[in-house]
Amino acid sequence: IAPKGILSASSDPTGAYFYLDGKYKGYTSLTPITVKDLYEGSYQVKFTKYGYETYQTTIKILPGQTTTIKPKLKPLVSPTPTPTPSPTYTNTNTSY
Repeated sequence: IAPKGILSASSDPTGAYFYLDGKYKGYTSLTPITVKDLYEGSYQVKFTKYGYETYQTTIKILPGQTTTIKPKLKPLVSPTPTPTPSPTYTNTNTSY
């Protein structure tokens, strides 16, 4: 029987929802989320946190090893309101 791999997931900052292959696995806190008994292969990971960009990537799990992931989440940039230019009117009506 081939040994299985382990995934250790946390985020900076903490408090993100963690998904592995689309399935919710936990909420990142000071203690990493540990997912055991993973078969060797590629997995999709996703971290979501309100006010931050969603982080998604593909990781590789190797047998008998612990793969650690700790992305630095980027704060969402609130859009800066752009000033609306005053409309300028051009009279194109030439018939009087």
